[in-house]
Amino acid sequence: MIRGRVRPMVKEYVVDVYLRQSWFDSRLDIRPLGLNSTVTLNGEDIINRIWKPDLFFRNVKEANFHMVTVPNILIKLSPDGHILYSMRLTLRLSCHMSFRHYPLDTQRCHVIFGSYSQSVESMTLTWMDNAVLLDPNLEISEFEVVSVDPEGPVFENYNDVGVFSYLNVTFVLKRQNGYHMVQTYLPTFLIVTISWVSFWLNVDAVPARVTLGVTTLLTLTTVASGVRTQLPPVSYVKAIDVWIGACSVMVFGALLEFTLVNYLSRSKMKAEHLKSFRFFSRNKQVTSKEEEKIEDVGDTSIKRVSSAGVRNLQYAKRVDKVCRISFPLSFFVFNLVYWISYVYILEN
Repeated sequence: MIRGRVRPMVKEYVVDVYLRQSWFDSRLDIRPLGLNSTVTLNGEDIINRIWKPDLFFRNVKEANFHMVTVPNILIKLSPDGHILYSMRLTLRLSCHMSFRHYPLDTQRCHVIFGSYSQSVESMTLTWMDNAVLLDPNLEISEFEVVSVDPEGPVFENYNDVGVFSYLNVTFVLKRQNGYHMVQTYLPTFLIVTISWVSFWLNVDAVPARVTLGVTTLLTLTTVASGVRTQLPPVSYVKAIDVWIGACSVMVFGALLEFTLVNYLSRSKMKAEHLKSFRFFSRNKQVTSKEEEKIEDVGDTSIKRVSSAGVRNLQYAKRVDKVCRISFPLSFFVFNLVYWISYVYILEN
């Protein structure tokens, strides 16, 4: 019987268990001695004289016995030789976690244990009734224990060494998303939304639009860096990377849109340059005929440039109007595909 408190970590987890084993040893039949009741043994010298299964945990990284205030070991001996052996252990176990769906992931962590030297010819492990029980007050800050699946006995062949009996317990842990919704998804969603404010600003408001675009991009980069520090460096793409990448593309696209709009609207300034050129020509005291030619050519050029500038300005404003609809619509479509894919399709 295993009871414990599970504390998952990155690529490993810690479990505090009460490991209870039961077996029959005919050599410990105490009825001929006149004892007909269960005897409790907790003396270390007596416990060391009794045969015990040589269990070991295959995926353990570190294990500790509890020795305060006395060794947490108990043996109950029945009159017919049945033994109940209980001990308290704290195990740090490895868990092959996959972060492809992080933070919308569900992890499966195993506890695999069996005999180290006794083959199936001499010892076979089986589960007791109600073999795995969780502490009713179990609370995990980041995960929710969905199910606990005991499996076994599992037999493995070690070639020339022999066939050994193993038992396996699988903890299905579903990550709670409240923290990530508040600290990651909601802030990045608001940052993307704020970047769309530049579409409603005047085309000539260059400082305001540049400041807004650069600030939102740097803020999003800072949030992404904070998220990456909480994860081990893995080579594959995670769900949070897809989200941060899409948000970065949206914010960077808003900044590029302003660059295009500003380029289209700058052409209207050429008419003012021609006016200044005509004023400079007058100051040089050119002849009246040449001045008239310059004025005629200048006026015609001003009209052409002015009409082109007005047309380009209208194009720039039209681009802003199109982006006011296209950017939110594209981000809505991305959200629809993202949440359906990671929450419903890939999870199932």
